[in-house]
Amino acid sequence: MNYCLQYNICGIYLVIMGVMLKIIRTQWSCGSIFSSFHCILFDSRNTVLKLWHRHKGHSKWQNIRHTKMANDIMKQRIFSKLAYRIGVAIRDNKTILQQGHINEIKYLGNNMQTNPHLNRDLEKVLEECQAKNMPKVSVDRAIERAVSKPLQTIHFDAKGPGGSLFIIETLTDRKDYTKSIIQKYFNKVGGFSFADQGIRRFFEQKGVIMVARRFKDVNTNDKRKQASNNSTSYELSLEEAINIAIDVGAEDVTESEDDDGVEMLEFICDPLQTAKVCNALVSRNFQVRSSENEFRSIIRVHLEEKQLEVVEACFKALENVESVAKIFDNIEPSEDVKKKIELGQCTLDKRTFSLSAKDFDLSKLPVVNYTIR
Repeated sequence: MNYCLQYNICGIYLVIMGVMLKIIRTQWSCGSIFSSFHCILFDSRNTVLKLWHRHKGHSKWQNIRHTKMANDIMKQRIFSKLAYRIGVAIRDNKTILQQGHINEIKYLGNNMQTNPHLNRDLEKVLEECQAKNMPKVSVDRAIERAVSKPLQTIHFDAKGPGGSLFIIETLTDRKDYTKSIIQKYFNKVGGFSFADQGIRRFFEQKGVIMVARRFKDVNTNDKRKQASNNSTSYELSLEEAINIAIDVGAEDVTESEDDDGVEMLEFICDPLQTAKVCNALVSRNFQVRSSENEFRSIIRVHLEEKQLEVVEACFKALENVESVAKIFDNIEPSEDVKKKIELGQCTLDKRTFSLSAKDFDLSKLPVVNYTIR
């Protein structure tokens, strides 16, 4: 009996010692492991609780993986947009007859579409591709694809919140697929739907040529140039620009600025005369920044802040659609609308009208020419 009791006590003692050894070993292992991350739970020293802090050198890929993925996605979007713009420039073929290139054009034939010296839009896009470090292989592939498989310009009309109207310009060879992608983002954002072409009556299409206000004229003996050390560069006044607009066949000219704050002049003309007016301006040594046809709203609407947030979210979502080139709308900034109404600059048949989105009903508007002066 005593022997059995001693045996049981020894067994229990051995079991307890084994458990204690396991605990000690676990404590030592955890302390060694977690101490490498500065998060010590058990150690031979006093128990200390520290915040998690991973050294950068422990797993470099884990530290930069998410940042690199985000940068790669953003870079791919930029390259896709640039490739799209290359296709637009080649398709539109807005060739500028520059001095010294007239004889060259006679022998180039169809190749002048891809010659950046003759296609100003293509030259501008290629310069931006170089600035964005777009690989030459991608640029060549975009040019080859644009030449071998021309894309079509397709416009989709849409309605948004508060009576806002939109014309979405795309360049694609798959109309139904592009429309389904846009519809997906409409459903995601909410408040947008496709509309028929009846909304086109609230827009007018115009040719818009943007030129730098300061230009060089080598064929005139302007007194201002003689007074400025025979400089061939000077800034054109609005009155002079209006006279030039009449000479080149433009309907109107307005003052503007580009994204960098450089003063520009907008020559507005009939959309069928855009190339003609553009060539006439180039022959006068104007620096043409862009030449394109746009839809300009005849009447604008004022949206509430929440409605503007929805529109902004939709615009941001459509940035993911590579084939979307431009979006034209009829939205008026609230401050500008109030100022124009106060000054009496918003007129409709000589009557002041309100551009409040609540009162804007397409079915009640007559088909007349609305003007905002």
